[in-house]
Amino acid sequence: MKRFFVFLMALLVSAALFAGGRQAPAASGSGPMEISYPWGDGYTGLKPNPDAPVIQRLEEKFNVKFNWFPVNQNTNNEQFRLLIASGTYPDASIDWGTWDWIDQGVLRPVTEDMIAKNMPFYYTNQLLKYDPDKISLLARQMEGGYAGVPTMGINAPFYRVWRKDYLDKLGLKVPTTLAEFEAVCQAIVAGDPDGNGKNDTWPINARGVHPSTYAYIFGAYGIMPDRWSIEDGKLIRGYVTQGYKEALKALARYYKQGFFPREFLTITADQETAYYLDGRIASIYQTPYYNTMGSVGGNPYKLKQKTPEVEFARQASLTGPSGNRSLTYDWGSNNGWALHFFRQTTDEKIAKIMQIVDYCQSDEGALLISKGIEGLTYKVENGVYTSLLPMEELVKLGANGGIGLGDTELRVRFAYGQTGVDDYKFANEQPVLVDAIAKMNLPNTKDQQAALQVIYDKYFADAVTGAVDVDSTWDRYLRDCAAAGQAAYTAEAEAVYARYFKGR
Repeated sequence: MKRFFVFLMALLVSAALFAGGRQAPAASGSGPMEISYPWGDGYTGLKPNPDAPVIQRLEEKFNVKFNWFPVNQNTNNEQFRLLIASGTYPDASIDWGTWDWIDQGVLRPVTEDMIAKNMPFYYTNQLLKYDPDKISLLARQMEGGYAGVPTMGINAPFYRVWRKDYLDKLGLKVPTTLAEFEAVCQAIVAGDPDGNGKNDTWPINARGVHPSTYAYIFGAYGIMPDRWSIEDGKLIRGYVTQGYKEALKALARYYKQGFFPREFLTITADQETAYYLDGRIASIYQTPYYNTMGSVGGNPYKLKQKTPEVEFARQASLTGPSGNRSLTYDWGSNNGWALHFFRQTTDEKIAKIMQIVDYCQSDEGALLISKGIEGLTYKVENGVYTSLLPMEELVKLGANGGIGLGDTELRVRFAYGQTGVDDYKFANEQPVLVDAIAKMNLPNTKDQQAALQVIYDKYFADAVTGAVDVDSTWDRYLRDCAAAGQAAYTAEAEAVYARYFKGR
């Protein structure tokens, strides 16, 4: 996933703002400045027409010409990275590669003064509002400044959406505790909520080994595996905590009881969507971007189009074994998304691109790139903004597409309507666990991190599927982590924490 959202989602500004090819020289004289940017809608791969009216308005307003870089990382990560490795760069890109680009040395840094000067709306209404300690900047430090302008806006914590019609059919309520959650899942497995005469409905979605998919259970035990937290005054990686051990045992129990597909380790996003649209998955756990009925990219929206009578119910964070509400997967100040400028980009272009993106974050610009042009792509009635064209046509005209530099409430309203605003508000009411070092780059232990991730992922897969018993193998797992360099990894993280984050 991206993204995260990715957060994913939790996050929308039109990636169709710009397009690109190889690095173009700055325009001379009074002619338009040529700007190279990855084309297209980062979620669907759709791209605007070169003469799209929304893009033309931006070009005229800022005296620029958007060229099309041949690929977007968000829809073709491998090809995008190959181009970067070959020395072919866009002028800028909004993507999730911050720490990879730092390691590869392909970025031009930006300073806080540059952001404040050229992006006053974003700086005041997003960065300072949602990240007053500027953790997102601290996490992107590099020689000369920061590795891009971080996405920042309304947070997008994950939450679960149930098919309310399924719960109602079986006489079930939305669970509020982890124990109730397991009981509801058991009832769905034993029942026949889709009415096909078979017990073939999975209560929950699950795909792969990434912790975000299982954050509802990890959070109920007070940890996130891939995040650093403070326990008893010490920094510790979630993968080696006692809470992780207990969460793995719970997930193994869920797997054994058939709460999610047997092939969850290899299932694709398309397969999961197909199962959901066929009525075989009773609930999904995602960011509000994918959960909201206002988002054409989300499964609930797609299911509603296929089965209009379907109803949905949100699930708040569950009360865990300790009696506290569980933590959800945060998609805020410490995610990898940022507006990156590549090393050949001139100061003049950086300033111009910042100004364009800032305009698109403002109320006026957000309306333009989210909904397009009134009368052509949308209408307004009683304060409700309604698109006049299908999403595919909107993207071709330069509207309703792409990855952005963070959502404001107004942008959410433009993109998803009041339903989306309500969904984001609900998501932000859920408690989150933020990484203690904001996913700071730890370059000195890259080899250890890679080796450890292999161990983490394998143990997760083996534990959940029952290939190993957690209680009898836990100590061996910790020894494997120690042998792979857990202490060195932790020491580097501790040094970063002490220097930048302790006491904040």
